[in-house]
Amino acid sequence: MENNDSNLTLEELQDEEKKLKKNELLAAGGIGFLAGIILYGLFTGGFGFLYTGISVGLIYMIIKNSRKSKERLKVIREELNKR
Repeated sequence: MENNDSNLTLEELQDEEKKLKKNELLAAGGIGFLAGIILYGLFTGGFGFLYTGISVGLIYMIIKNSRKSKERLKVIREELNKR
């Protein structure tokens, strides 16, 4: 995947950077939303362990995917700085 970055035009790299930034923002919002669900369930006693467990699992998956996106963003920014 990194080898393809040198073949992309400057505009394509900038578009990819914008897309990754948007995904980062959506991931942060999703984590906040799921954390809110967990806190609501803890304070009201309205949700059981299943809902909390699902939310924690989704947060884990979002964070794992976010790390990959951050690495990709770093590679793209390095390529942009070369040009």
